[in-house]
Amino acid sequence: MGNGRVLTLSGVRNNLQNGFSKPRGSPFSPGRRSRRKPAGHGWRTCGRRRGRGHPLLRDPTMMNTRRLGIVVGAAVLLPALATATYAAASASETSPETGTESQLVQPPDGVTMDVVTVLGSGCPAGTARVTPSDDGDGFTVSFDKYLAWGGGDAPPTDFRKNCQLNVRVNHPENYTYAVVGISSRGFAHVEPGASAVRRTSYYFQGSSETRSVTHTIEGPSNRSWRFNDRIPRSERVYKPCGENRNLNINTEVRVNAGDSEEPSFIAVESVNADAAYHLTWRRC
Repeated sequence: MGNGRVLTLSGVRNNLQNGFSKPRGSPFSPGRRSRRKPAGHGWRTCGRRRGRGHPLLRDPTMMNTRRLGIVVGAAVLLPALATATYAAASASETSPETGTESQLVQPPDGVTMDVVTVLGSGCPAGTARVTPSDDGDGFTVSFDKYLAWGGGDAPPTDFRKNCQLNVRVNHPENYTYAVVGISSRGFAHVEPGASAVRRTSYYFQGSSETRSVTHTIEGPSNRSWRFNDRIPRSERVYKPCGENRNLNINTEVRVNAGDSEEPSFIAVESVNADAAYHLTWRRC
């Protein structure tokens, strides 16, 4: 920030809990409350005066920033999002390596995951923590500062934040996997004339085949968001059989201020494994 204050998700939470319109300076740093009556889409909709607010503020247990994260795991082990949507995939499909039909199966025994790197402006050193699951079929990345904002007095470099994960999935040689579903959630305040973007792309190391999913929130908007995407069979990319290639996942949030003079923001939030990458398995 221009005033030297540090932007954090916990700072956003504290100021939302205090309730305010649009103070001078950063919308996320302490400032005096405006005495003006807010517009219907104004910041006070996040305050306590009218008994409304961010759903995460109404349930304090959900606003534990130490648990904001991304969970990566096998679809069959994430029943909340997998049982209907992802299990509906066909039981077989054609192998790109051999042109023959390959049987889709449950994750094999002995699958483990190693997080090789966590890099990006949305997850600087010390602000992201990776916690593998006990059974090795997934892991959680917890964030402190995965938030982008733009417009108003926002610094020009803060309109976009990203986080790149490099994941090594260890499994038996006669199996391979692909990403079959992606889900994520968060909160956004978007002024009229502005927009916010959530984008996820992934690819296997050394491969030119990149897949992406993008969602845009147009202003005015002041709400929680949740996106669930199932990757079509024709667009699934499997790790080449017999090759050791890590999975690269690059996520970003971005604010396009447009013609708005007021600041907008978008934050990534995840609680109870609500944001996940679902994997599908098959034999080579």
